Amino acid sequence: MSPRIATILFLLTATLDAEAAPPINLEGEWQVRLISCLPTESECLKKRTDETQTVHAPMNLHEKFPWFFGEAEYTRTFDHKARNNKEQPEPDVLILGSIGSIDQTYLNEIFIQREGIFDAGAVVSAWNKVRVYNLPTGALKPGKNMLRIRVTVLDFKAGMHAGPLKLGHAPELLPAAIGYQYLREYLFFGSPILTMVMILVLLITAKYWQRDEGNHYLILASAGYLLHGMYFMPVPFFSDHLFFLKMQWIGRIASIVFTTTYFLSNFQIRTPFVHMAWMVIGVALAVLTIIAGSHSEYFATMRWQQWAFLGHLAFPYIYWKRMQTSPRREIYMQYVAVAAVVAALYVNDALVLAYAIGSAWLYHYMSMLNVMNFLSHYSFHLYLWRHEGKLEGRRDAEVTHLREKIEMAAELHDVVGAELSQMVVLSNASGNHAGALKQLAADSLEKVRNFAHILKGEKQVAELPEMLRNLRDRLLQLGRYEVVLIENSEDVFLRDVKGSNTNRQPQSETSTLLQVSPFVRMHLERIFSEWSANVIRHAKEATRLTLGWRLKRGRLCIFFVQDATSFAWKGHADRRGLKGIKRRAQEISAKVACRRFGQGSLLLLTMPLGRPNA
Repeated sequence: MSPRIATILFLLTATLDAEAAPPINLEGEWQVRLISCLPTESECLKKRTDETQTVHAPMNLHEKFPWFFGEAEYTRTFDHKARNNKEQPEPDVLILGSIGSIDQTYLNEIFIQREGIFDAGAVVSAWNKVRVYNLPTGALKPGKNMLRIRVTVLDFKAGMHAGPLKLGHAPELLPAAIGYQYLREYLFFGSPILTMVMILVLLITAKYWQRDEGNHYLILASAGYLLHGMYFMPVPFFSDHLFFLKMQWIGRIASIVFTTTYFLSNFQIRTPFVHMAWMVIGVALAVLTIIAGSHSEYFATMRWQQWAFLGHLAFPYIYWKRMQTSPRREIYMQYVAVAAVVAALYVNDALVLAYAIGSAWLYHYMSMLNVMNFLSHYSFHLYLWRHEGKLEGRRDAEVTHLREKIEMAAELHDVVGAELSQMVVLSNASGNHAGALKQLAADSLEKVRNFAHILKGEKQVAELPEMLRNLRDRLLQLGRYEVVLIENSEDVFLRDVKGSNTNRQPQSETSTLLQVSPFVRMHLERIFSEWSANVIRHAKEATRLTLGWRLKRGRLCIFFVQDATSFAWKGHADRRGLKGIKRRAQEISAKVACRRFGQGSLLLLTMPLGRPNA
């Protein structure tokens, strides 16, 4: 809770039972003396006199003195009756509405407070701020009192241009004052907040560059909004207030010009003449703003440029028929609706600046709608990026599909290669192995079919125990080896494989293997088929093979032992069969290596169970 709101609640509670007098209404006739003109205001220097004049307040002082920019002084005398009841509180709050642009307020020549800065080193306009001043004790006296307000006029809104003008008790006046502050101050900061959003838009646009969709216009428009938004920040950026006004207005021109060209680019209207003509108009408006030699000339220029800005809102209607058949019709219709609202506000502001009507000046609030219109454009830009992302995703999917075809060819090579190696061995051996050759050929064909079915999701791969039993049976059919299968035995040590009973009973942890997915089992089968093919081709002196598996602490260990032709391998390879084994092990988060084991070698594969890919 802010200190101001907390103070209000406290005062409301503390004075709930106190009888509060009605506030003193200060609206009406005031005496005004034009003290001095700004040095740049030649027309003001010619027309100003020291004569004191009567004006109504609240009222924009420019309605009576449109040429005046400088220092003026308001004075008003009013009566105040002393309170008969000592418990009845005295008026303690002075509300002066909005004063353009800077003020110093005195009551009975006692300084009350000031808003804004105007000196040689800094200028801050406070024309939109609602003046709510606490009266010091003893400043208000019974009887006649004089209120003197010294103002410096720097902006279009001059003097006490908006009410209320009251003096009274805090609990009665402050709630209404907060409402005015919200409308004239806090809502007023919507523009710089949205300007900060423009910075984010600028950074995102720079990162995801799409020149054909008008990104360069988008960045320039964002920079224009950022520059224009500096006007709303109560910071003394420049001591030359006129230069500061010109700079922010040029930012306003840039934001409109490049928002328009961005609109044209979004709807594929890339006619060079149209783009260049609108940019030339923007440059001309900026030059006319720069050469304005005084505040009066600057605001006169700004007045008719409001009408010129209506031109950029005409584009949606000029291209109405073309946009009806555009694939981007949806965002176009949003733009047409917003453009109509913004155009109405431009007309209102132009009439206010021309003193044709006396309604509220909506220019600064309207700028927020322009930024919202800009964000609407940007949301469509994000839609275009999403569409481009879909196209890029399709291209990536095509590349991935081609890679999968290459991997499929490698898979088929590995699957059939092991059986073909065994066929070669049998065909070169003496004796009649026609039955074994026929069985190997049938197994090879079955594996090719299984592989195709797995890719289509139509068939499951054999569970691990059955897979190793099938491998054992194929190796036995060669007639070259004594083959031992050990299934999940506790007496298996990887320094020595004990026992030769091929009918060992698996332990109770076998159910855990249900966590192994078909994808993982397919890779395991290919790894051991490839390794068995290597053993057949290279370990010609081997006579005994031992293979098996074991579960321990949530890890699966599969081993393959040969009793001759020792070989060491640490799991790294860059060619042929070992490279395929390494790649498959990485796919299933497994580790595989081979080390010397007695006179032969031990191939060991370990992998954790329960992983997402397992």
